[in-house]
Amino acid sequence: MKYTTILIIVISFLFAHGQSALLQTPHTENYNETLAKYPFRFSPTSAQTVISKLKKTTQVPLTISTIEKPLLKDALDGRFDSFSISEAALIASGITDKNLRTVYQKKIHSIFQTIRRDLPAKTSQKKIAFYLLLYLHKNHLQHYDIRSSSLPKLLDDGIYNCVSSSLLYNILAQKLGLDVRGVEAPEHCFSIVYHNGNAWDIETTSPAGFDAAHAKDTTKITVHTDGYVMKKSLRREMSVDRQVAMIYYNRGVDLGKKKQYIASTVEYFKALLIDNDFHTACQNTIVNFAYYARQLSAKGKTNKALQILKLGLELAPNDKNLRNDLYVMMRNWSIDLIQNKKFDRATQVLQKAQKYFPRDRDLAFLICSAQLQKALGHKQNFLHAMQILQRAIDSADKEIQSEIRQARWYVIDEHARYQTRKNQWQKAIAIYEWGLALKEGETLRNNWIKTYIDWAESIQNSDKLQAIAIYEKALESSPQKAHFQSRVMLLYQEMYNKELQRQKHARAFAWITRLYEMFPNEQAVKNNLWYVYQEWHKHLIKNKKYNDAHQNFRDVTTKFPQEYTSIRGIYTAVSNEYAMNYAQKNVYSHALAIYSGLRQNLPEDKQIENNFHYLLQEGVKHFLAQKKYASIHQLTTILRKKLPQEERIMQIVVTQLVKNAQETKEPYAVYQIAKCLRNFPTQKNISDSLINESLRLSYVQKNDKALWKIYSEFSQTPQITDYMRKICYNRGAQLINGKVWRKAFDFHRQALTQFPNDGKIRERLAYIRSQLQE
Repeated sequence: MKYTTILIIVISFLFAHGQSALLQTPHTENYNETLAKYPFRFSPTSAQTVISKLKKTTQVPLTISTIEKPLLKDALDGRFDSFSISEAALIASGITDKNLRTVYQKKIHSIFQTIRRDLPAKTSQKKIAFYLLLYLHKNHLQHYDIRSSSLPKLLDDGIYNCVSSSLLYNILAQKLGLDVRGVEAPEHCFSIVYHNGNAWDIETTSPAGFDAAHAKDTTKITVHTDGYVMKKSLRREMSVDRQVAMIYYNRGVDLGKKKQYIASTVEYFKALLIDNDFHTACQNTIVNFAYYARQLSAKGKTNKALQILKLGLELAPNDKNLRNDLYVMMRNWSIDLIQNKKFDRATQVLQKAQKYFPRDRDLAFLICSAQLQKALGHKQNFLHAMQILQRAIDSADKEIQSEIRQARWYVIDEHARYQTRKNQWQKAIAIYEWGLALKEGETLRNNWIKTYIDWAESIQNSDKLQAIAIYEKALESSPQKAHFQSRVMLLYQEMYNKELQRQKHARAFAWITRLYEMFPNEQAVKNNLWYVYQEWHKHLIKNKKYNDAHQNFRDVTTKFPQEYTSIRGIYTAVSNEYAMNYAQKNVYSHALAIYSGLRQNLPEDKQIENNFHYLLQEGVKHFLAQKKYASIHQLTTILRKKLPQEERIMQIVVTQLVKNAQETKEPYAVYQIAKCLRNFPTQKNISDSLINESLRLSYVQKNDKALWKIYSEFSQTPQITDYMRKICYNRGAQLINGKVWRKAFDFHRQALTQFPNDGKIRERLAYIRSQLQE
């Protein structure tokens, strides 16, 4: 498993303190379990943040060197990109001077050049791996020292251990083209080379360590160490890049032996930043926390010791040793605090302990003990006494719990009564509800109900809204209580009746809506809902707010779909009543406006459709009878724009208009009807015919004024123009034959303005002038 993400804050927790390191890897029999289960909740990634937190908490002057910061950052992905492995190993060994690192790198390169020069060109991978081990032992690996993980010390003095020898071997092996890796085992590390399906273990601490898994004499292999193991479950392979972490790890072990736990922890985390899966470093870090906390506790720094253990558990919450140390330390500290009458402080410590050990009886008992002792000094503080007793019950054995509960019930009730006497109703109710949540008995429940009622009754005469809010809160807490329900319903009824009297129907409906939402199954509430809607609808229709009335129906039925049938019945009944009333008064515009909305909202209702058509027909009849042609024209204009597809409606209007035009003998009436028909494009021919008819009637009735007025509006229509020309000829002849010369002159002069190119009219006009001159 690869852990690549970390929370800087949690890392800061981790490095706040350290503890005595394991100083070595776990025992062999548990090593496979260590490899299988990573002990940390998070994987380290920010050493600088960790070191800063460490310095702040412990006041220990620890830093990561300037060169180490980019090195550790570069290693977060498990490999070095900006540093070579040899340079990384030198930095980990403490060589911070760049020039000095260059010197050592040249030494390594020189060793590589020498080996490559000595090897034949086509040497096999196996022979290269074998020769490299022999060469190093012959020329560089001179003295074994278990503490010497430093690569520079190996290069300078030939002193080595498993870490430095395997690392040098692997650096050179990679340069020679070998597929080499490091292997971690209990208390040891070595190398392994792969090639063409073969694997050769390289025990670098011994010149006889090549292919150690198949060695006949293991004593030669383990001449300096017994750490080499063949069992795969006890081995963990790592890249050569990650093997650099072993240097930091061993430095952490050395510091741990010196009881420098903080510095040791820093080194372990440097190792973990390079090798995220270095479980042994994790284990040693956890032990550092435990040892360091004990060290602080022994010096009387208990609070700081607890911080260390808690931070350790933040990192490794399942570690039994850390948990046990935390428990014992917190328990003993709390006992000392109780004995010194520092009850609040003891409770704080114990409550914090309970977060880690929530089911521990001893901690619960100690909390009760501290609070009960404290309560002896606060007898008049009912709330505090109640809290003390609650804690006592939580920690008490079954045989004494009933007695404590009895005392608690009395405290709850007395404190609530005390608050009601001060008119602190909300506090009293809160106290009762706290007790009811613990199922303290029916007496508390009855007193709780009575408190709500007393509270509401004390203010309902002066502030009904507040009284309603009180009952609503009571219903929310106990909706089954019928006395709350009946009281709140009465108050709501008063509120919406008041709004109805003020004709604030929207507000009245809002009140009944709230009541309906609380009691949707109460028939009385439903009836009131319908009644308020009916009054609201009547008000809108009466005040001619038809669009509002229709929209209101849509809104209400959307909000109360389950009451659609009842609301629809009210809507249609009230609308029908008012529409027919308007129709009886011949106010068809209002009646039709009401029915237009009905048709839109209830398109499936055939009766509404038929009534609409009937009212439309009667309205047209009425307008015609009253000669309200402007009203008819306005009506037809609206029909054309809003109902262009309603053929039946159009036909009703057209039929009635044509029928009336056929019956009347008044030119203006026929002319007005023709204008109305212009709103129906399909009736243009009929309209033109009626215009001609109005012109004919004007001619027959010798109404020249009407003749010219009617024609002036339709002079652009060829059919009408042709017809008018003929009428002009006939009417002009009538006037000439009757020798009404002045009238004939005016008529022909008017005709000439309409037909300026008509020669016949010009001739007649000249003749009439001659007659006038005689």
